[in-house]
Amino acid sequence: MPLVQVPTVSIQSGSAEVVAAGTVIAFGTSWDSWISILLSFPDKTFLTVRFEFHDEDVLRGQPKIEWPLNTKTELTLRLINFNSVVGVGNTTPLRLGDLDGIPFYLNLRVFQLQDGQKTLHYTFYTRDDARVLAARASALKKALSSLPDPPASLPEPPVER
Repeated sequence: MPLVQVPTVSIQSGSAEVVAAGTVIAFGTSWDSWISILLSFPDKTFLTVRFEFHDEDVLRGQPKIEWPLNTKTELTLRLINFNSVVGVGNTTPLRLGDLDGIPFYLNLRVFQLQDGQKTLHYTFYTRDDARVLAARASALKKALSSLPDPPASLPEPPVER
């Protein structure tokens, strides 16, 4: 019997639900520097997301993301020029696709030490856009219902003489 009960954790971030999040330090600094994450879902489906690091022009190259492979079970993200000690990442969640019709997103940050070793921070999210829109419509309806009723008729404007 375990000494401590491990709680089930559920994390919300705004209108999104966090599916998985973590930090991984890449094993090497060589040309084959990559990280692979296997997401296994309760319905026995899975998705492998592979992050490949490529430095094209360390001095002048702008960071960019390429998607050379994208299938129902595999996704490869080529992170080019993600080589800053202060970190590089996306500024808005990347929509990777859908999981059972629900949008699936990723946020990431990559930091590189001077020796070339990279650290990946990642968060995968889902967000049911239909549920979000319904919640916004409900909140708007509630806000509108709390406004006072308009007057039956408008007062006469003052007449200048």
